[in-house]
Formats: sequence, C-alpha cells, structure tokens
Amino acid sequence: NHWSNIELPEAEKLANARLIACAPELLSALEAMTKAYVELVESDYAPCWNAENDKEVISARAIIAKAKGEL
Repeated sequence: NHWSNIELPEAEKLANARLIACAPELLSALEAMTKAYVELVESDYAPCWNAENDKEVISARAIIAKAKGEL
C-alpha cells in the first residue's frame, strides 16, 4: 500500500488523533440521539413519520453498525 509511506502534516495528525480519541463519545451521542429521535418520530407528536423509513435514522443506524463492526 503506497499510502502507508505518505507523511501527514502535523495539524492533520492532531485532528485525526482528536477524532479517534472522542470516537467512543461520538458513537454514544449518536446512539442516544437516534434513540430520542426515533421515540419522537413514533410518538403522538409526529404520527405521520415512520422511523424505519426515515433517511436520517437509516443513516445513523448504518454508521452505528459500522462503528461497532457489525457491517
């Protein structure tokens, strides 16, 4: 893999490190937000929404599954 020989700029290394360090918290927040969103969608406040067909819910669930190694 020729990409492994490429040296990244220090700022990009730092940004990647910060993102990696907070990844568990980002996953947790996305899971909580998705759960709350689905509960809202399925509540009496939004009777016309179907969370299973909602593109944001589908996308969030796919990202969560990918992060957990389920895809």
